[in-house]
Amino acid sequence: MKKQKLIIDYEYDFELWGIVSSIKEYKLAWQINNAFPLELMREADIKVSSEKMSLSIVNYKSSSENSVIRLLKNKSIAEKAIFYLVPELKKIDYFFIIDSDDDTFPIENLYHCLNKCSGVEYLTKIDLSKLNSKDNLLF
Repeated sequence: MKKQKLIIDYEYDFELWGIVSSIKEYKLAWQINNAFPLELMREADIKVSSEKMSLSIVNYKSSSENSVIRLLKNKSIAEKAIFYLVPELKKIDYFFIIDSDDDTFPIENLYHCLNKCSGVEYLTKIDLSKLNSKDNLLF
């Protein structure tokens, strides 16, 4: 019997930023909430599983009518092993995902506010087309 493959092309219509920070995720979320009018709240951890790994990713989320913003931790420690949500970006501690349908959402203002947070050591926009494991960011 001949095998057939199902190929699905996902749309990556969100913006991804990488954050380097040495502070805990709850403190970073608090600083972001104070710097910009967001309400990042702790949600249930996101479970990502594959043949090679099983991750439990810390997840903070802010939702509005036209946008969803997430703060995700890149590193997960399980059974004496360290796994990464995006393994090719091991130096990034957190990912900030902005999925907005609203053209008036102040993305540049948010970027500048995040850059001014004392807990953010480095902030960069990440080009999704260059990531091999970008499928890990689809929830």
